[in-house]
Amino acid sequence: KKVCGWGKSKAKKVMEYDIRNKKDLYKDGKPMGPKAVYNMHPTIYHDYEYKNFSANLRGARNRVALKWKAATEDDDVVARQIKSFPEKQFHTKGIGCELVTYPRWGGHAAQYLLRYDISCGQHTKKTPFQLRKSRPVYRLFPLRVFRDHIYKELKATKQRNWNQANNVYGDDEVENFLKDK
Repeated sequence: KKVCGWGKSKAKKVMEYDIRNKKDLYKDGKPMGPKAVYNMHPTIYHDYEYKNFSANLRGARNRVALKWKAATEDDDVVARQIKSFPEKQFHTKGIGCELVTYPRWGGHAAQYLLRYDISCGQHTKKTPFQLRKSRPVYRLFPLRVFRDHIYKELKATKQRNWNQANNVYGDDEVENFLKDK
């Protein structure tokens, strides 16, 4: 009794989720066979015939292994790149007629404090000038640069909220589906 095709099914998503999270790979130190995996989630997998299940499992394991290998290679390339070209601790920028030096924003205490202030709604109560004057750490940044970071953080906050509401990243859909079963 097929619910829908395997390619777009929840069962396929659950299988790949289990493989990624190492839930189906080993039992007592040995790889689980297709029958054991098939019986792991009977309410999900038993909607599909067992004769195709081992091929589906093999394909899912291969897909996840290829993605894992590619991600590992990407991580190695990024690590080498970061080691070869470390980030500068300070920026120098021409603002008006003068050169201004200020610290990097990413990872700076000002970034985290600004996120907190935005979550508290301080950006709506104060102008960028007033908000910059409210904390000494903000004054390390020129007003124009700080103001741009306020707008970027607002945009990023909206994007994070939208992504979370629409389940853009993560396995929330699969986890919620498994809770219901």
